[in-house]
Amino acid sequence: MSPHQLEEPAETEVSCQPGLESDVYELWTANSVYVLDEYLRCIEVKTLGRVAGPETPEILGAALAGSRAGGRFRSSLPPPGSRAVFATPDEGVAVTSNVLRLVKNTPLRE
Repeated sequence: MSPHQLEEPAETEVSCQPGLESDVYELWTANSVYVLDEYLRCIEVKTLGRVAGPETPEILGAALAGSRAGGRFRSSLPPPGSRAVFATPDEGVAVTSNVLRLVKNTPLRE
């Protein structure tokens, strides 16, 4: 189990990146990439298409709570095919469209 206490799915892609001080996750959907810091808080949203998804503004700054697939909530990083569930600062919930990729960018250790 990683320090953020959410299970990391087996489908997680891992990439070693120079210049990182801690792990950073990327959740890829069809239209957006959500960048999460080591505390699993959304720190950036990159738009892949021309229009950001309707969930984008409320997810920025929100904390990842887990994933949802088939109507079931899990306390895990979202594996491909599930949706990421975020707890928003106003105590609400925001859900992404289906996650296509989960990438863990980890510091390059030399």
